[in-house]
Amino acid sequence: MCDWEEFQFICGHNASRLLSYCHFARVDPYHQCFGVKVIKATHMQDVACDTCKKEMDDAAKAAALQMNFADNKQMKDAESQQMGFRDYKHRLEVEKEEKEHPQKHKQGHASGSKHH
Repeated sequence: MCDWEEFQFICGHNASRLLSYCHFARVDPYHQCFGVKVIKATHMQDVACDTCKKEMDDAAKAAALQMNFADNKQMKDAESQQMGFRDYKHRLEVEKEEKEHPQKHKQGHASGSKHH
């Protein structure tokens, strides 16, 4: 019966570490113990195990990339809306000027159409 200590993580996983071999495991060439695993100490850890930490880090990186992508998309959407507003505003100004000065714009179109 070899002695072990156990580490319990907040993610629910646990890990064990060998403290000492029993007599049978010491004399066996492969240190095999066929007895009961005796846990001498249990240590509560306030962190996740390495596997869960890696998964959480990967998930956090993916979420950060997703947020960055969403932020970039929102920024581009806002820019295109702003550009659309500017184009619309410019179009209104041109239409207003055409209404106020119709002769000026007709002459400009007529002189531009003479070129072949």
